[in-house]
Amino acid sequence: MAFEQKKGWEVIVYDSASQQRIRTLQFQDEGKLLEMVRRGGGLANLEAKQSIERAISDGKGGVFLRLTPEQFAKLKIR
Repeated sequence: MAFEQKKGWEVIVYDSASQQRIRTLQFQDEGKLLEMVRRGGGLANLEAKQSIERAISDGKGGVFLRLTPEQFAKLKIR
């Protein structure tokens, strides 16, 4: 997933196999962004957490999520 701060946080989720955009989300605060990354398995260790925090402070970044099939299916539903 990629994220960028515009008017809030724009989050774009991609399918890693096809590189197709599957969903775009908007969050008003970084707490929601961090929660999505946490639930998606993107904060596996301290290094990953620090990397995300740095990207947030820079205003943009990306992270690979390890979604369950159920989580992936929910993201694809619009």
